[in-house]
Amino acid sequence: MKKILLLLPLLFIGLMQADDYLLVDVRTDSEWNAGHLQSATHIPMQSLLEGIASTATNKEQQIYLYCGSGKRASRAKTMLETNGYTNVQNIGGLNDASSKLQKVITQD
Repeated sequence: MKKILLLLPLLFIGLMQADDYLLVDVRTDSEWNAGHLQSATHIPMQSLLEGIASTATNKEQQIYLYCGSGKRASRAKTMLETNGYTNVQNIGGLNDASSKLQKVITQD
């Protein structure tokens, strides 16, 4: 059992490295400008449904959400699921998401 628990983070990272997911930052413009994950798409909470509709046309696409602490990403997950998206995960705050995905925080 211990070996399985040690392998779970590696499995998660392997899944996240697939090119078929959408990584969405739901923070404000100023938070985004202060730093965000490489390859993330910025769709602030207040325009999430409109933004996601033009970005993820397949409601079964894997979508990973992050914010500052994970609370807004949790609300965003619920919002997307209520609107028919079936493969949505909250991966926490910016630093958590950076660690899980092994992605650099950038200000490009």
